[in-house]
Amino acid sequence: MRSLLEQLKSLPRPDDLIYLNVAKGIEVGTCMRMSELVDEVLGRCATLFCRDRSHAEEVGRFIPTAVMTAAKDAAAARAIQQACNERVFPRIHFG
Repeated sequence: MRSLLEQLKSLPRPDDLIYLNVAKGIEVGTCMRMSELVDEVLGRCATLFCRDRSHAEEVGRFIPTAVMTAAKDAAAARAIQQACNERVFPRIHFG
C-alpha cells in the first residue's frame, strides 16, 4: 500500500481530488491503519474510507448490500454520495 501511495503522490492531481480507500488492515512493520498511512504519505487530502460487509460480486450483480464510509471532510462525503449510483447503493445517509 505504501508503494502505491508513493506513486500516487508523485502524480499531478487536482485540488478537488477525493480518494476513496477500500483497503483494510494494518501496514506490516509500522502497525499503521490505512487511514494513518494515507495521511502520512499523501498529507492532508480529502479521503473517504469504505468499511463494508458487502462483496464485489454483490455490488456487480445489483444484489442489495450495505456499505459504510467515513470521512473527515463533510463536503467530500457529500460528493461521493452524489457520485454513487442510486441503483447500486439506493439509500446512502451521512450524518
